[in-house]
Amino acid sequence: MDFRKFKKGVVLGVTILAICALSVPAALAKNEKQPPGQLKKDKRVTHDQRKAAAARALQQGALNPLMVAPQAAALINGAPHYFSHPNYANSPLPTIEGSLIYVANPLQDRTYASDFPVGVGQLAPVFVVVPTALPDGFLTSFQMWNQATAGSSPFPSAQNVFHAYVLRPTGTPNEYTVVFDSGLLTVPDLTDPAVSEVATFGVANLAVQAGDVLGFYGQGIPVDTGSGADILSYPAPTPPLQNSLSEAPSSGSSPRPAPIPSGRR
Repeated sequence: MDFRKFKKGVVLGVTILAICALSVPAALAKNEKQPPGQLKKDKRVTHDQRKAAAARALQQGALNPLMVAPQAAALINGAPHYFSHPNYANSPLPTIEGSLIYVANPLQDRTYASDFPVGVGQLAPVFVVVPTALPDGFLTSFQMWNQATAGSSPFPSAQNVFHAYVLRPTGTPNEYTVVFDSGLLTVPDLTDPAVSEVATFGVANLAVQAGDVLGFYGQGIPVDTGSGADILSYPAPTPPLQNSLSEAPSSGSSPRPAPIPSGRR
């Protein structure tokens, strides 16, 4: 080690600390002249900052609070009867009028039980937009086909992970606002390991607009190749961020390098 360089580094470090130490009283004196409560106000976290922090947490895998057990999703709507019942906890549950509509691709066994650029339980850099438009209403769940047989994939659907999205077209071709990010979801184990079944991820009645579409990031969703209208982005380095813009390829299905099968649905 060159001692002279090390010595200069120490002197520089001490000089910086000395300057900082000399600056503190001046800063405190300045703060004392500000109106009462001004410092606390300046440090307050804004609503936009909270939203941004929540979106980053979802992107990193936190579960969205609106993701609930499927049986609870159909019951959560409106507010409890705080004042019309002696004990609002026992007030009648609100009801939702209208019929359930299933939108997007049929849930059935496919050639591949999953994409497979990474191993089971890892988040794959695969972003897919399902272009079937949603109607006005409330989204009560995301559903997927939990395929028991691997098909041409090296593994079945179970225990793979993904994010589910509601995306809103901006009017610019292939550009979407990320309205909702589920956070990280895990495809559950099958009731019978030899029998495929629907996996349902409940949502607490998320309001959607006509024209919104669904999407997902990750793997575990069964896929056919060579046909279909789903829009693929691969590799997609990070999951889309809630309340931000996301882009998809120009049209149709994008070819994927091995080990990902080409085409979509």
